[in-house]
Amino acid sequence: MKEFLTRSLSGIIYAFLIIFSLIISEFFFTLIILIFTLLALIEFQRVLSFLNPFPAIFLLIIFINFYLGNFNYKIENLLLIIVLLTNSYLIYDLYLNKFNPINIYHKLLLPILYISGSSYFIIATQKISYDFSYWITIYFFSIIWINNSFAYFIGKKWGKNLLYKNISPKKTWEGFWGGLLFSILGSVFYHSLQTNFELWIFISLGIILPILATIGDLIQSKFKRRVKIKDSGSLIPGHGGFFDRMDSVIFSAPFFYISLKILKNVS
Repeated sequence: MKEFLTRSLSGIIYAFLIIFSLIISEFFFTLIILIFTLLALIEFQRVLSFLNPFPAIFLLIIFINFYLGNFNYKIENLLLIIVLLTNSYLIYDLYLNKFNPINIYHKLLLPILYISGSSYFIIATQKISYDFSYWITIYFFSIIWINNSFAYFIGKKWGKNLLYKNISPKKTWEGFWGGLLFSILGSVFYHSLQTNFELWIFISLGIILPILATIGDLIQSKFKRRVKIKDSGSLIPGHGGFFDRMDSVIFSAPFFYISLKILKNVS
């Protein structure tokens, strides 16, 4: 019970800071995501046992240029392609189910592309279309939070069949399907509040985002298993570190961003 209350309170504070910053202004939202990502970046580099300042410098550069409006679509599209290729490689590495040693390429490139590069697309959704405003980003976070929360609670209560035993001994298929179901219900609810997309689009996103979130969490878990640690940090009571809390969001962001761009052009 104590663990549940601690986890819930930490999650509420984390969610409040993100949603409140979104409503207040683009600057505060960008600042909050920058701070959270920097903390996640530091924790990831500690997992890799390779601290260097270049990923943080790169993160600052792309966030500042985004806020100032200096990015043109060609640079952004190039970054998107590179990040999607990087995250696709991580999916492939997860599929191999082998615990190969972390090499120098992981240490040099993944903090820049997997963490800093992917995180850029969390804030970039704000400028895809004026029609979206901040609600689309709230939707993105909400569906991932709904999925993670219900997957955790249902898996803890009724989970028996492990999803990926060698990497995550607590994730179950029961939890996965429970999180997916409530994510779809959450998407249907969001559809009733807006006029941008049809119902089938929201249902599709309600299926895709939980799958991406689960993959992102498993990728993070695999890195932790490689170095035999439970959590990436201890800054968020009940959740671990910021990398533990943001892994699903960071991994999913570029895929969500390109989905929105495609949907906007089709619409």
